[in-house]
Amino acid sequence: MRVAAVDISSELQVHSLRADRGAPCCSACRRRPLPGELVHVYDGGQTLCTLCVAALPAETRAPVRSVRIHASERHLAVVSRAA
Repeated sequence: MRVAAVDISSELQVHSLRADRGAPCCSACRRRPLPGELVHVYDGGQTLCTLCVAALPAETRAPVRSVRIHASERHLAVVSRAA
């Protein structure tokens, strides 16, 4: 069975372009993180993605808080699995 090759980079770019404009973006690189990624919030409201935080000096890496990006505005219903 043949599986069609998918260009993941173009898929990620399309996802970023379709992202909600209210979604947080990185203050340094302006990238919109994908669902599941963390955005780190610093004093003064600066938000950085994990990639940009890695480029910071070690003494300035402590954020005020970190926020995980969700796939959608609505939270998915989680139901216990039947035994």
